[in-house]
Amino acid sequence: PFVVGITYVLASRAYTLSTTLLFAATLGVALITVVTALVSFDYHASWHIQDQYASKRFRAAHLMFRGAEVGGRVMVLVIAIIAFTENMRYVYIGAVADYAGGVV
Repeated sequence: PFVVGITYVLASRAYTLSTTLLFAATLGVALITVVTALVSFDYHASWHIQDQYASKRFRAAHLMFRGAEVGGRVMVLVIAIIAFTENMRYVYIGAVADYAGGVV
C-alpha cells in the first residue's frame, strides 16, 4: 500500500530530485524485504527447496527468480498508477486481483 500511495503522489505532482531519491530508496528497501520474505517462505514451506539450498547455484537462481518476479509486479503496478492517475479505481482493482491470485 505504501508503494502505491507514494507512486500516486509522484505521478500526480511535480517532484524534486530529493523526492525521487526517497522514492527509489523506499522502493529498493521494499523490494529487498519482499524478496527476502518470499525466499524465506519458500525455504520453510518446502523440504525439496531446503535440500536444494546446499547448492550455491540454486540459491542464486532462486533469489534472482524471486527478485525478477517481485520487480516485474512492482514495475507493472507503477506503470498502471502513472497511466491511470485520473482513475485510480482500475489500479486498485488490478492490485487486489493480483494479490488474490497470488494467495489462492
